[in-house]
Amino acid sequence: MATYPQQPPLPDGWECRFDNNSRRYYYLDHHRQYTTFLDPRNKNGMAVINVFVAIRTLSNDAHNLIQLARHVRGAPSKEHKLERNRVDEGVTQQMLKLDLIEIDTSTPYGQELRVHRKEALRQLEDLGKQLQQACSHWG
Repeated sequence: MATYPQQPPLPDGWECRFDNNSRRYYYLDHHRQYTTFLDPRNKNGMAVINVFVAIRTLSNDAHNLIQLARHVRGAPSKEHKLERNRVDEGVTQQMLKLDLIEIDTSTPYGQELRVHRKEALRQLEDLGKQLQQACSHWG
């Protein structure tokens, strides 16, 4: 049976488990149904986690818009344009949040956090490109 490191308590709804394959602790957010190796007790770790959770929501919204864009002939409705603007704004906001996260790369956790931040940024950029391409005929 794994023993947990002695640290401050986890945020409400979080659980820490040990993964025997990777020999690392991982964290489960039961409220948002999210699993990560990033420690939610770390302020910057939680900031990156929040961006990944937002990416999941934005990806679902963008997917719905992309499907809609494939079927809309002619000019989109005002509601469709507003939804596209909302998703675009959400992508931009999450990118800005990532830019504000200060990471000390002199620690192993900081190096891991940097990798996760870079991946989140890549996902957001890809999402923005997909949305732009799918809705380009909307004007």
